[in-house]
Amino acid sequence: MPGDSQQAVTDEAYRLAFMDTLGYTAEQTYEKKEHFPVFMMGNSMQTLVRARQTSSGTLQSMEDLKNESINVKMLGMPHDTFFFHQMDREEKRAVFNAATFFNKQASGLRLNELENDENLRKLLKPLATFSSNSNANE
Repeated sequence: MPGDSQQAVTDEAYRLAFMDTLGYTAEQTYEKKEHFPVFMMGNSMQTLVRARQTSSGTLQSMEDLKNESINVKMLGMPHDTFFFHQMDREEKRAVFNAATFFNKQASGLRLNELENDENLRKLLKPLATFSSNSNANE
């Protein structure tokens, strides 16, 4: 779900749909112990992390990687996710072997911080991570 700040999204129907989706996801996770896949990026992910983190310092600075094009590394196989299920084999290779993604975020969530935060670990299952020489967001 594209999720930069509420100031960037002016479509009221989109904002309501976004809130409904997150509400439904939380209900399924907590009350019915079921999971509903939601892809979050940008400020929406950071807002969720800030609201749910149990320890301070979960979000880390990415200032040194801000406004950089960075490779993305899959943590599993693309066909194991709902998000990439319509990609054919060549598209998967092109995206995850050669593509770079532009980072506009000043802070990010490292995998080891996610693993150490019980509340977030229950809510988030990362599909891919930025991969860089400095390992700043791995």
